[in-house]
Formats: sequence, structure tokens, C-alpha cells
Amino acid sequence: MGDDVNTVWAVVSGSLLVVMHGGIVMIVEGMTRRRTVSTGAARHLGGVIGAVLGVVVCGYALGVSSGNQWYGSDGFFLLDVELAQRVTADSATTGSLIFQQIAISSLFGALVMAALAERATFVAHVLVGLVAGGFAVPLTRRSLETDGILGSITIGDSGFVDSAAATLFTMSGWFALVGAMVIGPRLGRIGPSGDFRAIPGKSAAMVSAGTVVFLAGSIGLSALNTAAWSDDVATASLAVVIAGSAGAGSAALLGLRSVGFVDTSVVSRGFLVGVVSVSGSLLDVDPAPALAIGAIGGVIAFVGVAQVERWQIDDPVGVVGVFGAGGVWASLIANGLDSNQFFAQILGQLIVAAWSIVVAGVVFGGLRVLRVLRVRPELEIVGLDT
Repeated sequence: MGDDVNTVWAVVSGSLLVVMHGGIVMIVEGMTRRRTVSTGAARHLGGVIGAVLGVVVCGYALGVSSGNQWYGSDGFFLLDVELAQRVTADSATTGSLIFQQIAISSLFGALVMAALAERATFVAHVLVGLVAGGFAVPLTRRSLETDGILGSITIGDSGFVDSAAATLFTMSGWFALVGAMVIGPRLGRIGPSGDFRAIPGKSAAMVSAGTVVFLAGSIGLSALNTAAWSDDVATASLAVVIAGSAGAGSAALLGLRSVGFVDTSVVSRGFLVGVVSVSGSLLDVDPAPALAIGAIGGVIAFVGVAQVERWQIDDPVGVVGVFGAGGVWASLIANGLDSNQFFAQILGQLIVAAWSIVVAGVVFGGLRVLRVLRVRPELEIVGLDT
């Protein structure tokens, strides 16, 4: 019976990650201009197409199948893969785990491309999704295994820890930063005098609804590194809600002090970073620590988003400050503040940063050289829906 429960949980958790993806789509469309809503939604679907193809073609093979500590070598195009087979007697089926891999890969791609909203092409969305599903996410998750480059990091008696998705969130922040720098800001973002202008979004209500949807789906994160159902899932659910609310509260207070009113986008980012902040040790966070971790995460995101703006990097949703900086914070405090653990996490994050920047530079640089990264200026001016 336990193996059936684990299979169901793997499917349910993957579905919850899809729900998170839906929340991101709503947030992106709410924080950007009305003239991109139709084609913007289509571009998100293009990212899903790419992620699915990537996992099917080579993502499962490289990330999950038998091979060495770096990559797998069997199961390309899912040929000869026994989808109903279980890795161990009480684990979920292979098919359910592949579905989960598709869900997290498409979410990763959506987060990255959210930083390039209003100006990236449909082709770019598809190809970034393809890279996410076929290469970046699978190899990173494989590196977290015991004999992988991240899983084998040990300082003293402490090793690198990531019980949910902190590493993938951090990667999405690095990818988003590189992508936003390569593609450049939206037209009209920089004024004649060189000032960085604000571009209001079209729907605060859509941002609020998307945030709630994201929060509801985020419990699926608890199954990313273990597909087995356990009572700890209830603890993870509570940690997500508490940390998200604490992050929203601290970000709202900072926003109120900074501009004199509470902005929906600031509160939304606070909720998101609260969830991200507990993703490094999601199955082990009690309510009181979750409150503190989330609140500090809200401060980090507020400062991070503001700093990215000062660098004149156009990130409409705040992916770099929320998921990038928030992911680093989540990783550094995973399993407490033991000194050996802390330095193991730092070393792991340095490896993740180097890997992410190199891969993202190649991907976005290549798309720019091929002239498929950004839409034509005249189309961007009138809006992608025209």
C-alpha cells in the first residue's frame, strides 16, 4: 500500500508544481502591460512545450537513468523505460517521477523567462524550456545525489543540504539575471536623462490571485528530493503558509516606510520569497523558525529587487531578488546555522552560481547571436498583441 501512496503523492505533488506555474503566469501578466496579455500567455505555454520535449528527449536520461555521477546514459526519448517500474520496492513509479520532473522543469523555465517579460520571443521561451527540461534542471538534480558534485560536498560532518528546491530557485535567479542583462531593458524603461522609469502593471487583482495560487501549489516542493509520503508534509504545509505570510508582512512594512503605501507587487514578492526561504529545509522547519526565516526573506527580497533596479536591469517580476537572493538565503540556513553546515552551503552555492552563469551566458548569448531572443523594436513599441 505504501508504494501506491507514494506514486499518488508523486503525481499530486507534480500537479501542485503545475499549479505554482499557473500562479507565476498570473503574476507575470498582472505585473506587465495590458498590450502583451494574449501573446504573453502563449509564450508561457511555449515554455511548457520546450520543457516537456526536453525531459522526453534527454532530460530523464541525463538526470535519472543509470550512468555516472555526472550524467545518465540510458532512456533517451524514454525508449525502453518501464514507466510502471519502481526504483525501490516502496518508491513511486518511474512514470510519476518523470511527470514531476516535467513540472519542475517548466516552472524553472517560467521563472527565468518572467524576467524577460514583454520582449522575449516565442522561440526563446520554447528553447529556454527545452534547455531547462533537457539539460539544466536534470543535471543539477543529479548533482544533489550522494555521489554528485553537490551531494558529495562535505565539511567536517556536514554535507550540502537541499530538501526541496532552494538550489533550483537560486539557479533560476542567476539565469534570469544573465538573461535580463543580455536582452536589455524594455523600450521606455530608460528615460532621456538616463533615469530608470517605472512601468506600472495592468492588474493588481491578477497579481494577488496568482500569489494565492502559487502559495497553494508550493506544498508540492516537499516531494522534490523524496517522493515518499510522510507526516512531515503537514509540517511543510504549515511552514509554507507561515513563512510566506511573514515574508509578505516584512516586505509590506518596508514598502510602506519607503513609499508611504502598501504596493501589491511588494506584498506578492514577500509571499513568494517567504515560500522560497524555507525551501532549503522544508521538511524540518517548525512554525517559530518559519516565521523568522520568512520575515528575513521579505527584507532580502525588498532590498534585492531595489538593488537590481539601481543596476538598471529590467526584471519586471523581481525574479533575481525574490528567487535568486531568496534561494541563496534558503540554502545558507538549511539545517540551522552550524558553522560546518554553513560553509558547505556556501561552497555549494558558489558551484551553482558558476554553473548557472556559464550555461545561461551560452544559452542567452547564443539566442541573441541567432537573433531569436528579442522581438523587433517596432513590435515591442506597439505591443506584442498587435
